[in-house]
Amino acid sequence: MKLVKPVNFRNIEKVSQLDFMENMKNYKINNHFAVAVSGGPDSVALMLLSNEYANQLNIQMTVICIDHNLREFSSTEVKWVRDQARKLGASFISSKIPKNNLHTNLMSYARDVRYKELYRICSRKKIKTLLTAHHLDDEIENFLMRLVRGSGIKGLSSLKEKSMVNNNRLKLVRPLLSYPKKSLVKYLSSKKQSYVSDPTNSNLNFDRSRMRLLSETLIEEGFSKNRFSIVIKNLKNANEA
Repeated sequence: MKLVKPVNFRNIEKVSQLDFMENMKNYKINNHFAVAVSGGPDSVALMLLSNEYANQLNIQMTVICIDHNLREFSSTEVKWVRDQARKLGASFISSKIPKNNLHTNLMSYARDVRYKELYRICSRKKIKTLLTAHHLDDEIENFLMRLVRGSGIKGLSSLKEKSMVNNNRLKLVRPLLSYPKKSLVKYLSSKKQSYVSDPTNSNLNFDRSRMRLLSETLIEEGFSKNRFSIVIKNLKNANEA
C-alpha cells in the first residue's frame, strides 16, 4: 500500500467547509447517514467534510469500505480506512467481495458488486442516506465514456447529485459533483491528511483511465473543466425538460 501526501495546489480553490455544510442541509440530511470510502483522496476528503457536518448536527456517520479483493494490498487499505474513521469517532463497516478472476469488464463488475454491497449494508443497518465521493472530474470522464458509446441525452447526463436507489429505499447523494479533484486534494493538504494511491488509476487497460487521459488532453487544448461543467449542466436541464 502506498500513502500519498496531498499537494497544496496554488491556483486551485479548496473545497469550502461552509459551502459543503449548506449543500448537505439542502439535501435534507439530518439523521444517520453513511459515507462510502475507498481510501483515495476523493472519498477521504468526503469523509472529513461529512464528519464535520455530522458533529455540527450531532448525528451519526458510518464509514463503509468495500474490499474488492482485486489488488495485493486491498485488505491493508481497508484497515487504514478503518483507523482513519476511528480517529474521527465514526462507526465503521467493511465487507470483502469474493475474489473474481474476470479479465473483461472488470471495472464494471467491481462497480456493480460494490453498489450492491453498499445497498445491502445500508438496508441492514437501516441507513436511509448514502454519500459517494464522485466529483467533477468523474462526471467529465463519465460524459466522455458515454459520448464514445453513442449515448443519448439521458446517458450523457447520468450522474445526479441526488437520486433514490435500491427500490426507492435509499437516498444516494453525491455532494462533491461540482468540485474538481484538485480542490479535494488541496482540502486534504490543509488538513495534513494523507491518502491511498490506487495504481489502477493510471492503468490504460481500463476505459476510465483512458478517458481520464483524454479529458486531460482536451483541457490542455482549451476545453476547460468549467466548459465541460456547463455542457453537462445543459444536458441535465434538457433531460429533465
